[in-house]
Amino acid sequence: MTAHTESLLMRRATTAARLSDWLARNSLLVTIIALLATVLIGLAPELFVSDSWMTLVAGREIAQHGLPAHETLTSWPLGRTWTDQQWLAQILFYGADRLGGLRFAVLFHVLLVTAAFACAVAAARLRGATARSTLILVMVCIFVAPWSWQLRAQAIALPLFVLTLALISSDVRLERRRTLLVFPLLILWANVHGSVVLGAGLIALAGVIGLGELALRRPTNAVAWRSAGLVIAPWLCLLASPYSYHLLGYYKLMFVDSP
Repeated sequence: MTAHTESLLMRRATTAARLSDWLARNSLLVTIIALLATVLIGLAPELFVSDSWMTLVAGREIAQHGLPAHETLTSWPLGRTWTDQQWLAQILFYGADRLGGLRFAVLFHVLLVTAAFACAVAAARLRGATARSTLILVMVCIFVAPWSWQLRAQAIALPLFVLTLALISSDVRLERRRTLLVFPLLILWANVHGSVVLGAGLIALAGVIGLGELALRRPTNAVAWRSAGLVIAPWLCLLASPYSYHLLGYYKLMFVDSP
């Protein structure tokens, strides 16, 4: 056995030991997340609402005919312009259904919801929150928005929101390159659900705070450019979609001139 192999095995053993220790110290939190997944699977028939079927039908439409430009699925708005901002979420859920039926689509949905809670718990604990305070907030958040349990396109946005918030909140001084991972997350989010506007707002706010701190210290050029980028780039990421600038009309309709 070479020295390199021994070093690699030691690092793996150390990582496994740390993970085991972390899980042991957070066993109650892990149990809650596992219980949530079990309950959601048990409630599978109740997770399907009208939006669930619309998501699957829209995904089938995309798979068979490509991205829609005009409404063809319902009678009243038939022929009207259709900017399908959620196209990627729809095709992913439809793909899950085609791969393993409705049961697999439900499992995919449950994985997304529980992954969001698991990532939030891990981020909170790594940031220094106590196990007790994290447990209390998890219990509150599980029941504060039960409609998030429904199988809808927004399920894919849940872990993306948590990861985005975790990245920008863990780098207040905007000095870590990994913080720039918020941009690919935002681009992915921009193709699955309109709540991406919230993510863009959070990132831009972090950039504004970073620029405000520039007056109080002597930043490097990299930090200055990164702060400015976090203010401007998120809004450009909203248009990183096959629909590109047509999404401007979509967001105006949804947030400014909603029927």
